[in-house]
Amino acid sequence: MPDLKDLQLQKESLSTIGDFFSAYQKLTIYQMQKNRSATVNSRPFSQGLIDTFIEVKQSIRKLFEKEKKEHISFSTLEKNGKSVAVFLSFETKFSTDLIRKSFQHFAKTVRSNRANVSIILTGSVAKRLFSEYFPNDTEYEYYDMTEKNAHIANNIELLRRILQFERVEVYYPYFVSIMHQEPQSDTISGDIPLGDTLLQAEKEKHRYFFEPDKKQILRFFEIQILGSILQQKIREAQLATLGARITTLQYTQQNIDTEMSKIRAKTLKTLRKKESKKQRNRLAGMNFWR
Repeated sequence: MPDLKDLQLQKESLSTIGDFFSAYQKLTIYQMQKNRSATVNSRPFSQGLIDTFIEVKQSIRKLFEKEKKEHISFSTLEKNGKSVAVFLSFETKFSTDLIRKSFQHFAKTVRSNRANVSIILTGSVAKRLFSEYFPNDTEYEYYDMTEKNAHIANNIELLRRILQFERVEVYYPYFVSIMHQEPQSDTISGDIPLGDTLLQAEKEKHRYFFEPDKKQILRFFEIQILGSILQQKIREAQLATLGARITTLQYTQQNIDTEMSKIRAKTLKTLRKKESKKQRNRLAGMNFWR
């Protein structure tokens, strides 16, 4: 028979843990509500920036080709001619499953084109996952990013490094709803995604005039617009992380409630057994005196 004191201690411990998770869930819901409107409402604008960036870059490419440049460079910055895959994450709490799912998508894509792609990771959880999915000799660059400093102004070195690459692909968790988040990837360097022939054909129909100077316009896009697009992807990763955390906390709270119910049932059963034993002892005493 379980000891009543032990059951009471378990009940008090679960109650304390339950209060902590309940408070943490309320805080996470507040943070998600605060970020959700800004992030979701910015999606059409961000996608518009990406589309415009692609159109501008394609148009400048045609202008360079018309000028018959021998060494065509579609950048006003120093580029290394390489591609980079950037995985965005934070030191997450109670949302590791989502990050793992997103990283699996990242790893699968990068492996298929590993020879031509450099790797950049953010968030220490990404470092742990990288050691699981890639050989020990695989090189990568790491930039520490937390939910508290998840702004491009606090990660300027990351932006400067990304600007050195010709092609930038960003991988991140994407918020669909509180109960649904999924892996996502986007090209943010103004290049048409590989294999997207329909988009290629559509962009070739558009014509742009550049005034006063196409290089100045391209420089603006490369620094300011790419930075804005990257900031949107960081917000997306943060929002999806919060959504996954809320779901995890809900399941945790349900498990705590289930354990509390079990303890109450055990306590009630123990009390009944104890009362039954007292009743039998009383009856035995009455029979003895008779």
